[in-house]
Amino acid sequence: MKLSTEQINSLLDEAKPALLDSLKNDILSSVSWQLNDAVKNILRDEITKWMSEEIMPEIMKELISSKESLISLGVEFAPNMVKAISESMTDKMKENLDGYNRSKIFKALFD
Repeated sequence: MKLSTEQINSLLDEAKPALLDSLKNDILSSVSWQLNDAVKNILRDEITKWMSEEIMPEIMKELISSKESLISLGVEFAPNMVKAISESMTDKMKENLDGYNRSKIFKALFD
């Protein structure tokens, strides 16, 4: 079926409002997304700058003023941390040597 120019123009005129609405919605959605992204980037940059300029110097002052007590705490807790890590590694090795894993290890060693 061949459409006449008049019929084509009529169909286009009928579809024009829906096409314009769809185009408008797409543009608004894109602009909204871009604005949202831009605001997030600006906020992230401003927060990072504020943290670097305002918060980090104060944290560093506190850490420096507490340096000796932090070091003594580290020295005090180090043996306990080593013991806890050793126990955890031992438990894991025992677990790996139980049952099926043990037989796989022995098979790999002696085959």
